[in-house]
Amino acid sequence: MRIGRCLHGLLTCAMMTAATNAAPLAAPSTNLELHLEANLGVVVDPATGEVSQWDDQSANGHVFTLTGTDANLPDKLASQLNGLPAIDFGGDILRNATKTLDLGNDSTVYIVLAPDALPGGSGQRFFGNWADWQYRYVSGQAAVRINNNDNILTDTTDISTSYHLLSYRYNDNVEIGVNDNPLAEVNASAQPGLLTTRSVSVGGVWIDDGGFNPNTIGGQFDGKVAEVLIYNTALGASEQQAVLEYLGAKYVAPVQPVVTPYSDNQSPTVAALYHMNGNGADASGNGFDLSATTSPFAGVNGPNGLGEAAGAFDSTSKRLVRTLSTQADVDKFNTQTFTIEAWVRNPELDGHDHVFGYRDGGDSRVSLRVGSNGQLGLAFQDATTPTSLFTLVTSTNLTWDADTWYHIAVTYEGDGAGNDSIVNFFRTALDDLTGHAQLVNTVTGVKDLAALTPGGQLQIGNVDGITQRNFGGDIDEVRYTNAALAAYEFNLALPEAVPAPAALPAGLVMLSTLALRRRR
Repeated sequence: MRIGRCLHGLLTCAMMTAATNAAPLAAPSTNLELHLEANLGVVVDPATGEVSQWDDQSANGHVFTLTGTDANLPDKLASQLNGLPAIDFGGDILRNATKTLDLGNDSTVYIVLAPDALPGGSGQRFFGNWADWQYRYVSGQAAVRINNNDNILTDTTDISTSYHLLSYRYNDNVEIGVNDNPLAEVNASAQPGLLTTRSVSVGGVWIDDGGFNPNTIGGQFDGKVAEVLIYNTALGASEQQAVLEYLGAKYVAPVQPVVTPYSDNQSPTVAALYHMNGNGADASGNGFDLSATTSPFAGVNGPNGLGEAAGAFDSTSKRLVRTLSTQADVDKFNTQTFTIEAWVRNPELDGHDHVFGYRDGGDSRVSLRVGSNGQLGLAFQDATTPTSLFTLVTSTNLTWDADTWYHIAVTYEGDGAGNDSIVNFFRTALDDLTGHAQLVNTVTGVKDLAALTPGGQLQIGNVDGITQRNFGGDIDEVRYTNAALAAYEFNLALPEAVPAPAALPAGLVMLSTLALRRRR
């Protein structure tokens, strides 16, 4: 069974488990002989930052230290991989001098580390014992040396100097893996087992016989170690996966989807487009810029990718508004077929949370809003009685998670020939990576809209300056398109949400961000 082959799955698992640095998953403990974690069991001199002791987190009580040689002590680095610490070995060493590792004739080893440089020749020894076994870099490759025999090397694939996961498995064959690539499988059945009667070291190897100073050995490790796990058996497939899931949840940052702003060059025609980049400028080309008495742009973070300039619409003075004075202005908005959409979060849910629309008193209106039961709503003046009470079409009731960005949309398809129009409501959470906008429900038999009349106001975040009509939460990236978009046309997720392993850099920190894109 090859080690490291599950790392791409490990990344997916890390996204799914959403573990935090404060409470990572526990490492599988069955057959765990040694567990060193840079975030636990580290004794640090507060004045110098030097590490004098690194305690085993398994039940076996191994202690790594180096007494009386302060010049050779490593340092603790506070924030490295995914915000967690690491131990920095610059030719330094910590030695387990009191207790040997019981590995028998098989073992599985995982080491999360990052070399600062990769010299040629015999390279750098970062874990093991001088006479029995050494894990090392040789000529830029991962290697292991057993019982003073020749190095067992990987293939010609180079190791990166960024953080990565090295995996070793010994059970007749020696298997060496780097991240997702099992780089070497060398038959070692003729070799003795890995049971050692000598001390082992991290950051280098120590010669027991004669008590040589580690600086005289040469080939010490120059780099950082975040974690070491050694199991005294050759783990099977399910056991390997459990270890990789633990490491992934701990060291791989959760994926943050990235929203791409709407394109300014679009077809079909866009009547109004607001990127909300700290202002109410219209990017459609129609010049329908909006303004507010009090700016709603005050340090509100929009969805990842849209910047830090979303609008917070928690008061009437913050509504963005503009009067459309001419027939030519209102004619830019097709009321026979259209889509209104926006990114929103934290609506007040008090009955009339206005997102975007137009209203000219009781003569004409069209707007997208959120109701008291979380339902999306399309309010409009119908064509048969344009000066009477308005028509409200709503979706089914919806639950809104606090502080979660949602893409919401309403589409309207009418033919002007009767009350047979179709309304679709969509809502998609930012972390929903299914690929297309999620349909909430469809309403049929809807009345036809009346054409808009000039003299009314185009508004975001409120309507008519009435307190009860504040949206209450945050709004970003608003658009009115003169077409009823289908679910796939919103195109909310990348077709290749997670890159193939070959496209990823060699380091363990190799997550590229997922992107939410729109077609138009």
